[in-house]
Amino acid sequence: MRRGIPVENGPKVVTVTGTPGIGKSVFYAYFLERYSYENEDITIITASFAKTERSSTKDQVVVFKKGKAVAVVKDVQSAMDALILETVDEAGDKLLYLCDGPPDQIPRAAQMVCFTSPSERCFDTLRKWPACPKLFMPLWDLDELQTAADELELEMNTMNTCFNREDVEMDRVMVADRIEQRYHIFGGVARECLSTDEAYVNGRQAFIEKTIANFDQVDDVRRRLRNMESSLVHHCICYYVPNAIDPSKYQIAEPTAFVKRLLVQCLTKLI
Repeated sequence: MRRGIPVENGPKVVTVTGTPGIGKSVFYAYFLERYSYENEDITIITASFAKTERSSTKDQVVVFKKGKAVAVVKDVQSAMDALILETVDEAGDKLLYLCDGPPDQIPRAAQMVCFTSPSERCFDTLRKWPACPKLFMPLWDLDELQTAADELELEMNTMNTCFNREDVEMDRVMVADRIEQRYHIFGGVARECLSTDEAYVNGRQAFIEKTIANFDQVDDVRRRLRNMESSLVHHCICYYVPNAIDPSKYQIAEPTAFVKRLLVQCLTKLI
């Protein structure tokens, strides 16, 4: 995401998306801070959205000027809309929208960067506008995950990784080993690989097992083994990665070793 998105004749909307759990909201926060620093004359309206059954609804609007929040409104739709209108009137063409989640509408007076999990509803809305590129974030690689855990000094004290607080270097080795184990289950999805909540991680692993156990069509299993999409998208086992040539397009990553083993077992039962 380059500096100077809101330029004349630039794209109306840029959507940053990718596999759920890889850190789109974290990148959103980083983008906000970095862009504010490099573009002090730009007013930024940030809006977060909660997905509902048929659409998405704003639940918070914050206005930033020179990197600082100058106005915040939560939950009350009329108040949030009023703040947006007031800000648009004051900022003129020096305005950028940042959306965390699929927006309920596309702004007319300014450009927007939208950070969202893959959503056909959101993409359908964006297709109505010409030149609205989607950029797919990559998965994390193992070295990045282990480096992040080390920098954040994460503790993963479980029955399988019992730490000796007097040996910091051994702790790091154990955390790195734990992350590698998770990497072979969840791939480069940071939410699971870096979680310090072992119950959550076990629950996500059980969800993968249950999802694959419920497959009853041979073709669905084969398509996943071939890194292909099927009629139903299961984000817990189908990971989006950007196309190496065109990052606005995506492909399905190779299943993890854990997922591949379960798929082969499932296929054997179905044949």
